[in-house]
Amino acid sequence: SKKHNSWEPLENLNEAARSQSIVSAVQWHPNGQMALASGMDEFMTKPFDVAQLEKRLGVILADKARPGLVAATSTKTKALPSPIDEEVIQGILAINPEAGASVLKKVIASFKEQLPTHLSNIRECIDRNEAEILRQRVHALKSMSGNVGASKLTKALGDIETGAATGRFILSEEEFDDIEELARHAAAALERWQ
Repeated sequence: SKKHNSWEPLENLNEAARSQSIVSAVQWHPNGQMALASGMDEFMTKPFDVAQLEKRLGVILADKARPGLVAATSTKTKALPSPIDEEVIQGILAINPEAGASVLKKVIASFKEQLPTHLSNIRECIDRNEAEILRQRVHALKSMSGNVGASKLTKALGDIETGAATGRFILSEEEFDDIEELARHAAAALERWQ
């Protein structure tokens, strides 16, 4: 007998219907992965309140309002379901069951505090042919972004870093704007854990 797949109806929805759907469940588990694989933009865990839901919808809709963010290599990339990888967040929380939430808040606060400086340092590289300086500055922000699970931002920065490492990449204003937008979305999404 064929095993029932409760996500199959979602896979058959048109893209517009799927892109506006949010699924919730008690804990992050394989069903969350299945929801995202079915085309959902987000998977929220209970408990959450209306304000948290509205904030998440705002981030998702903002992503939809600016389609086609250009990746570092100037090619469009497929959007990830969320700017934050919740497994990274859960990993921070699991480090110390008693103090995990406090540690997470400090890590997020540090990210948000240092983000403007890192972005400013990268902005200085626009249209300059200093690939090694760009690579170093992008690497610093990429590492910090990875520490908070900012997966979209980390990926885009990794693409720039790879290009700069080969000496064949000059950062444009448009590409910097895309990085700045991804950083804003990541910072907004991290509000959920503060």
